[in-house]
Amino acid sequence: MVIHHRRKQDNKQIFSYVILFIIVVGFLATVGFQALVQGSLFVASLSSKKTATGPRDDALIFAPELLALPDATNSARLLVSGSAPLGYTVTILVNDVEQEELPESPSTEFETEVTLDQGDNTLAVLARRDGAAELTSENYQSSIVTKSQRWTVESPSDGKTTR
Repeated sequence: MVIHHRRKQDNKQIFSYVILFIIVVGFLATVGFQALVQGSLFVASLSSKKTATGPRDDALIFAPELLALPDATNSARLLVSGSAPLGYTVTILVNDVEQEELPESPSTEFETEVTLDQGDNTLAVLARRDGAAELTSENYQSSIVTKSQRWTVESPSDGKTTR
């Protein structure tokens, strides 16, 4: 009787292990295998040394722009900087006349010097690339001020100084 009872216990334990084994195999076959494949593909993509060297066709293209342009200056030469899409040739327009053309750059940023006309000037950036539409920035205004400013004191006070 003791042997028969021990066999029943062993059979129950074996049956429990078989059920557990079937559940684990079923889980691995459905969810676990897919997770293993996805994980290995992710790790492989991390170690891949492929890098983009040029502009992608599906990349976001933004309009060119000038940065920190003064409203007025006392010099005819003005240093302008800005940004344009990667892979585009940049042309600076002063009063709708192409003045400075910058070749394609490995960066989206550019900097160059332009000559302003006397008085008010309109500046813009034109970005071009073969096989793509031209991109134009908004117009920016900058003036050359050559006259010195006249200062007048309207309410003088004795003993006070102003800088």
